Amino acid sequence: MTAWTAAPAVALPTDTSEAEGRVLSGGGSINLNDIAELEAAYSGYPSAPGAVQNPLDATVLKSLNLDLGNGIQLGSASDVLGAGILGQYASTREDGAPFASAGAINDDGSIAVAPNNDEAPAGDENAYVDLSGTLDDAGVAELISKLRVELGALSASATYDENGEISSDYQVADGKLWIESPAVAEIAAKLSETADQLSDPVNNLSDTVTPIVEQALAAVSGLGVANVEVTVDLEVDLKAALESALEEAITDENSAVGIDLSEGALTIDLAKLVKDSKPGDKFYGTLNGLDPNTEIVDPQLIQAALDGAIGTLLDQIPAAAAEAIADTLNSTEIKIEIKGEATLPVPVPGVGGAFTATLEGTLGQLVGTQEPAIEFVVEGDGITGTVLGLLEPVLNETILPAVQDAVKLVYDRLTDPEVGGALDTVFRPLVEAIKEAITPVFDAVAENLLSIVVNVQEDPGEFTHPGATGEEGSAQLKPAAVTEGSFTQRAIKITALPGEEPLATVSLASATVRQADATGEVDASADDDAAADPDASADDDAAADDDAAADDDAAADDDAAADDDAAADDDAAADDDAAADDDAAADDDAAADDDAAADDDAAADDDAAADDDAAADDDAAADDDAAADDDAAADYAAAADGNGGDGELPNTGSNLSLGLLAGAGALVLAGASTVVVGRIRRNGSAL
Repeated sequence: MTAWTAAPAVALPTDTSEAEGRVLSGGGSINLNDIAELEAAYSGYPSAPGAVQNPLDATVLKSLNLDLGNGIQLGSASDVLGAGILGQYASTREDGAPFASAGAINDDGSIAVAPNNDEAPAGDENAYVDLSGTLDDAGVAELISKLRVELGALSASATYDENGEISSDYQVADGKLWIESPAVAEIAAKLSETADQLSDPVNNLSDTVTPIVEQALAAVSGLGVANVEVTVDLEVDLKAALESALEEAITDENSAVGIDLSEGALTIDLAKLVKDSKPGDKFYGTLNGLDPNTEIVDPQLIQAALDGAIGTLLDQIPAAAAEAIADTLNSTEIKIEIKGEATLPVPVPGVGGAFTATLEGTLGQLVGTQEPAIEFVVEGDGITGTVLGLLEPVLNETILPAVQDAVKLVYDRLTDPEVGGALDTVFRPLVEAIKEAITPVFDAVAENLLSIVVNVQEDPGEFTHPGATGEEGSAQLKPAAVTEGSFTQRAIKITALPGEEPLATVSLASATVRQADATGEVDASADDDAAADPDASADDDAAADDDAAADDDAAADDDAAADDDAAADDDAAADDDAAADDDAAADDDAAADDDAAADDDAAADDDAAADDDAAADDDAAADDDAAADDDAAADYAAAADGNGGDGELPNTGSNLSLGLLAGAGALVLAGASTVVVGRIRRNGSAL
């Protein structure tokens, strides 16, 4: 971005247009508007016109701590302001409308459109405002320990359209509200403490396996088995598994709410929150397109989003726990060892004796959720031939399936919420407790702690630049003052502890413009059929009253009537008040006196038509006391008749009627007491 910074301009009371772009404004007991490093881009016409780019310096911001007072420490400015939202732009000029913008903007001041949540995360572009320091003052520190608003790309712009109407825009790419609650974290911690309840059935599998083995071996036909000893080597700690499951944030793509139980953290996606209340793609992924001054942290909005959402999310806990437990069990090593002595009914030397049958692998392999399958392997010096042929089928076809069934029953109860209800029995009381803890947290945020308003539009607006024109045209003596006739567009405004006296207010991306009416003497423009002389003409803003009507022969239309002090009486006498008579035609015989005489070429004929020859040239000029000289005379001031012009004024910023000035001078010399003054509005056009 091209950047240059001019010396601070100071507006003059005569400035007719102003523009100011500012990224960060507001504050608490300490005013951000007073910090020089955050100074806005400002332009004022005619005192200091042109385009001003004053992007904030990222290097300087790193060392600038933003302490708003009242316990609100925003950290360094570079942390608060995302890397992409540092632009500030202002422009004024003679023939165009003022234009201001701030935030994520292009070199020409236009808004740089950012992707929405679906297209790309805001990432390093994010800005944030941390309001955790307000929690003690609010008396909710035990309920809430952290409160932070994180925002995507921000922009705002303001100008006037060709009709002189305000034209503004804003951008808030995305927004999230981060809340940490000690109360929620404390209850959530108890979830991992349930690990012993869940681990015990697994670790006690030896109590289940031993009787199965003993009963099966005792029933082997044709083989005697004695001194059986069963050992199950298995140890599992599901606490680590549960903690791992709880470290993952619980979210739903259709929900505005997310929960991280490991930290007791709650998040609200503000864009989805709006989408839930205003269905439609227009609002998805961003906070753009909202009505002016939309309050996001609205109790009804939040309640609508939370209804059912918290329960739906917390209902995911058993499923998340089941998945984590399954992963742990599948990888847990198990070893079942059976020792005994096998003998034939008729002893045979060297046949039979002590044996060891071993089953070794993972629980996943044992219950069939992992490959390869495992089976008992028999070892023993005399365990060959007939003995082995009798022993192995019992071990792998009778004992193994029975053991698998017993283990799988425990496995399924821990890994499938639909089986046995063990997980629900363990977690349901805690889930309900978490629900009860979360509700007051959101209530406190929505009703007491925070206000977030998007698409802020203020009319009148507020200039922060020292010297910007204040009320009654006087220069401001202090920064940040409401300025009559101005307009401010802000992307977002965040208020801590809103109320009659908020603790602090921070606005991000603000654009303020003012375009005043130009004030000057009335132009002597009339239409083709009713051209009046300089003494009896007024512009659109000088409406003719009852005492200033001209007759049919010299009627000035509604836009060209003179005021009370320039009324034309019925006898057409030019009295001391400079009234023109009914005929009002300055023909050859009705020349004005020496002080305001128009020559024969400048007199309006009986029909009051001022043709091309009625221009106020040297011969038509009034004398030195009331004449408009050659350089000041404009042919627009002597309204043309059907042959000499269309009677329209050019669209410029200085349409003062020099013809009227000449006529006014004549009136003054004739003893008139009032000079007619009108207002000409300068039509603005967007840059």
